[in-house]
Amino acid sequence: MQSPFRGYLNTNYIPTDAEIDHIRAHLAPHETELARLTALIHDLTVQRDQIRDYIVSHRALISQPRRLPQDVLEEIFLACLPTDHNAVMVPAQPPLLLGRVCSLWRSIAFAMPRLWASTHISVSFVVQREERKTAMVDWLTRSAPLPLHISCDYWDGYHEYNPIISALLPFSPRWRALHISNMWSFHLLAGTNAPLLEDVQISFQHGLDDEILASKLFRGIKSGRVNISAYDVSALVPTTQFTWVHLTHLALESLGGDRGLDHGAAANLL
Repeated sequence: MQSPFRGYLNTNYIPTDAEIDHIRAHLAPHETELARLTALIHDLTVQRDQIRDYIVSHRALISQPRRLPQDVLEEIFLACLPTDHNAVMVPAQPPLLLGRVCSLWRSIAFAMPRLWASTHISVSFVVQREERKTAMVDWLTRSAPLPLHISCDYWDGYHEYNPIISALLPFSPRWRALHISNMWSFHLLAGTNAPLLEDVQISFQHGLDDEILASKLFRGIKSGRVNISAYDVSALVPTTQFTWVHLTHLALESLGGDRGLDHGAAANLL
């Protein structure tokens, strides 16, 4: 397009009133054409999106994942689970992520107990909303009848543990592994019967007021590993007689640096 004002374009020239009227008259047909092309682009964009959606919806019918046998799909789901830690209650990670793809995948995932047989619970996250605790219970319910691998962590206070531990207690007959970090109070777990429990790891943040190792929880373990960390590991050892012939591994770790078992507690333990 050749402009009669091309010599003044991109300069500091100030047009006269007559030239301004001339410029406006010159731009009128171009502005009309621009409006026509803009409307045309809009119409073409709508048509393009309609055709694209039409193609995508039909291609979905012939997509390979849709044709996978359910047993193959289930194996893929299991392969998506993390291998170095328990599954986390996060929508962006499996197994919850798998249920967000489509209704078919969600129904398959929810019907697979093996997908829900492990979970890591961030107590500070779950206690913020009641529906999150409900979701945690639903998660564990889907895992029936399989043994459970559960891990928990919390940093701020023992009282926040109570509603979470209370919600986990009905599942104790299926506990296989129980890992709890930064625990403050053991009284809710002390009388728990967990006959399948084989792997226990608990770290305590503060002093202990119970004979932890003599509790019903640990006496009920038939075989397995126990690893407990605390600032005063001597307080872990019962003052009364007890036996550990059913354990394959017992580790007591002091969190207080060089402070370990005193002589009396070591003698009782041995």
